[in-house]
Amino acid sequence: MTSCQKEKIQDLNGTDIAVNDPGPRIRSFIEQASLDGTAKSTTTMAMDSAEWYIEAGLNFDMGEPWKDCTDRTLDSIEVTLPYGANGIAEGDVYTAYSALHWGITSQAVSDTTHLIVADVRLVCVSGAQAVAKVLVEIGSGYDKTLQLITSYGPNEYIWYTDGLLGVNNNCGCGSNQALTTCANRRIAQRVNATIAGPTYGCYYTNVESQGVAWSGAANNLTANHSHSGFPTGIPATPYKIYYCENNVNCGCLSPSQMSFYTQGSYDVMNQLKPAGKVRVSCLMNGTSVLAGPGSPYWHMALYTYAQQHCSK
Repeated sequence: MTSCQKEKIQDLNGTDIAVNDPGPRIRSFIEQASLDGTAKSTTTMAMDSAEWYIEAGLNFDMGEPWKDCTDRTLDSIEVTLPYGANGIAEGDVYTAYSALHWGITSQAVSDTTHLIVADVRLVCVSGAQAVAKVLVEIGSGYDKTLQLITSYGPNEYIWYTDGLLGVNNNCGCGSNQALTTCANRRIAQRVNATIAGPTYGCYYTNVESQGVAWSGAANNLTANHSHSGFPTGIPATPYKIYYCENNVNCGCLSPSQMSFYTQGSYDVMNQLKPAGKVRVSCLMNGTSVLAGPGSPYWHMALYTYAQQHCSK
């Protein structure tokens, strides 16, 4: 059993409510979660409603998406909670929310890093348990532009990376032997530079993360697409997001390839954007299949979108 879509939610009494101004409902949820165990409600909540409230509460109370930043890192947190035939007890939803809140607090350090967005998926793992799987995106590095820059210097030959989000900066290749930010991280920085953050006090609900060949987090994603779903029609570079197969020269991207895949990654972000939602972020990771010469190399992409509210 997986969670339902987040577009339609229920209040704490099971009545459908609109998403135009969810602020009062979210504040009420956060206040209830702050009560001690004896004061919490013992009624139950549907799984999709629990998912929505946990996610909305985290983004409402902790998210600072208006802070422009150049660097983004991705982490995940999981919390298990009881699940029964009638749904999830509200008290257990509040407890799960508080545990996740604490976990994110340890990652979002004031004046150093901040929470951009939390994407929550509630999944039933047995007849008596559910797990809240949360993708947490943390921002840092506060210097960015608002335009897509696709030009690279004549010697900017840059390596793909297997490292998490390209944190290894030793990625110069070919004639470029300088310490260089890896290709996937550089491309993500360029794409994220085009996203204007919301104004102070805004927050996100109805978050969805869509991947392109994003591995290891399928249960957390709204959709996970194949590279082949975004063709270019160009035989030498058939896909908009970097993918290289059966070529011993894979992996070292030339300046023109960096430009090509920066533009392509930006185009795919806009191509996938759902109606009624804003772009939140782009993350890229690099990977390869270790099977000797001719092994494929590619960049995995993760795009996040959400409904934006500014009545906090």
